[in-house]
Amino acid sequence: MTRHRAPLESPLLTRQLQIFTDAERVIAHPVVRNRGTVGGALRQAGPSAERSAACVAIGAKMPIRTSTRERILSMGQVHRGRYRTAIGGEIACPAAEEALRDARPTGEVFAHAAQLAANACAHVSDQRGSGEYKRHVAGVLTERALRRATARAQHREEER
Repeated sequence: MTRHRAPLESPLLTRQLQIFTDAERVIAHPVVRNRGTVGGALRQAGPSAERSAACVAIGAKMPIRTSTRERILSMGQVHRGRYRTAIGGEIACPAAEEALRDARPTGEVFAHAAQLAANACAHVSDQRGSGEYKRHVAGVLTERALRRATARAQHREEER
């Protein structure tokens, strides 16, 4: 939850890891530096990735925690390409994954997996919506993504 501005205000980082503060200076604009977080940016793995490059250069490691385990990876292990990280490799919902494994891509299978995904969501109400609304949206978006992925795969198969 460290905001981008914090490294810029740190005398210790300025003295010990100037490369990190240099990278932070070129981050977007003041609104992003004041509201965005270092961890969020590392998780996003955007293509400009000044922070990520600095973290790799200094040999930084990142703890990755789920509800059941923790692992520590080097930044080189975390980033797997544009907008892709080892963090995203975790499955939010193993039950939905299992429901899809070896199943024919049908509407019923997708609806079932979507319901499992929705049920697995942490449903915290906040200014962006109620927990129940978020749970509903998670199911709808999961089902749409499954349908869209299947349609794309079928289209590619037809083109061959």
